[in-house]
Amino acid sequence: MTPEQVLDLFDDDTDPAGQLLCIADFLAARAATARDLVLYYVGHGGFHSDEYHLGVRRTQSDREYLTTIESRKLAQIIRDGFGRRRVYVILDSCFAASAASDWQSDEIHAAVRKMAERLPRQGTALLAAASRYDITRAPRAERYTVFTGAVLDVLTRGTDSTQPRLSMYELYEQVRALLRNRETDDEGRPELHVPRQAEGDVSRLQVFPNAAYSRAAAGRLQEAVARAEAAEQAATRAREEANARARELEVARAQLEAMERAAARVPDQAAERAGNAEAARAYVDAVTSTPVTRSAVAIGTSHSDTRDGVVQRSDLTGMDKRNQLWAALNRPARPRDILVASLVALPLLVCMIFAPALGGVVILIAALAVLLKLIIARARRL
Repeated sequence: MTPEQVLDLFDDDTDPAGQLLCIADFLAARAATARDLVLYYVGHGGFHSDEYHLGVRRTQSDREYLTTIESRKLAQIIRDGFGRRRVYVILDSCFAASAASDWQSDEIHAAVRKMAERLPRQGTALLAAASRYDITRAPRAERYTVFTGAVLDVLTRGTDSTQPRLSMYELYEQVRALLRNRETDDEGRPELHVPRQAEGDVSRLQVFPNAAYSRAAAGRLQEAVARAEAAEQAATRAREEANARARELEVARAQLEAMERAAARVPDQAAERAGNAEAARAYVDAVTSTPVTRSAVAIGTSHSDTRDGVVQRSDLTGMDKRNQLWAALNRPARPRDILVASLVALPLLVCMIFAPALGGVVILIAALAVLLKLIIARARRL
């Protein structure tokens, strides 16, 4: 509802006739679009010549018949400007129920109360703060009157109804329940009247907002939003976990591929190592089984020689060279070597027998000669 849809004349300084004209103009300007009208009055109510009237700011106690709004005239203005629509009147004044007869139309006198199957398009419901014989109270210590305070409490607090709106009948019931504990013999009791109901009881239509339903709806909306946020967070965590697992799977797949490539290279490496071992074994067998043709082995030489059908290999390992030297030392003596050894040994033997001193010198000279021969032979092989 926008501010343009509200006419506020509370504590207005306009005279009663001027206020009735304001109401008439307000209804005429909105009669084509409005469907429901709520009239709320809080103030003093009284009688003059059995006519019920409502006080305003300019009402004078000694001239009430001239300075008040007659309930009958107000009802007539409402009927003329809004008569074929739904009207809800709430009067918080003394003897408020007395105004119910002013809001009746001519057709209601012969009509029986009925409820149409469809919603009534027109009618009037009047909620009075007190019966036609009771007064209402406005405690000085409170901001509102007792009745208006109860109405505001119900409209602000709402009810446990599952509907978003309240009817005037439900409003009446709630207000009546709140005031039940405060009623005294001299305090008015709310009354609900439906003076015009040609098409049905408009007091049963839901027109007032139910604040409790709105708060419950807001709570349900917040719960739905919270659930949606929780679901979104869960989905986000699930996506992050799925991405992490995907990355782990990629790493595992790469490691598996690397292991497969390494496993594929193992047979080739094994074959290569087997070939190297076989070649080394064949070389060792060849070295250990082949006779060496020279009497001495040169260590660290690099040459290839063929003698008596035997191939001599160079660049041998230390173990192979020691084996070759040992084979040369164990080789059978040749006749030439035996002759040379005899020629050397015979003079030595003679000298040792006949001249021991001279024999020692000869032995030293022979040893030096043998050493010199070996050196010369080694030099020739190099």
